[in-house]
Amino acid sequence: MKEREERRKNIVLRGIKGGEDVIEKEVEGIMKEVGVVTDLKGIKRIGGGKEGEGGIVIIRMRDLGQKKELMIKKNKLRERGIRIEDDMTWRERKMKWKLEDIARQERGKGKRVWTSYGKLQIEGKWWFWDEDKEILKDGGGECWVNKGEE
Repeated sequence: MKEREERRKNIVLRGIKGGEDVIEKEVEGIMKEVGVVTDLKGIKRIGGGKEGEGGIVIIRMRDLGQKKELMIKKNKLRERGIRIEDDMTWRERKMKWKLEDIARQERGKGKRVWTSYGKLQIEGKWWFWDEDKEILKDGGGECWVNKGEE
């Protein structure tokens, strides 16, 4: 829980090109392009980040409201190949991968599926992720079993 709280104000930028010297200016340019005025607490590059490669940058923001505003406007950067995501813990990423895998399987069966943080809607029925047991349950406590095979 402590790790999740520490990451709450962070965002992850993927697809930033350039070395260490260019990152700060690039991030400021991205914020202007999206139209969000921010006061950044810190910028950290993850991995090698060679010239010309799209890398990963973690940005710590001072204000949660600015982060939310940025997350709403992030689609403006899709054309440039830059993605903005929440900074998640390992458990949160694992949960997201499992939910996306189930969603992909169900969409393959022709069902309407919608995903959000820790929950999944399949044909109008909501399923919620149980973090302790790492399983998917519906509102009545029924556990997820691959429903297409029944």
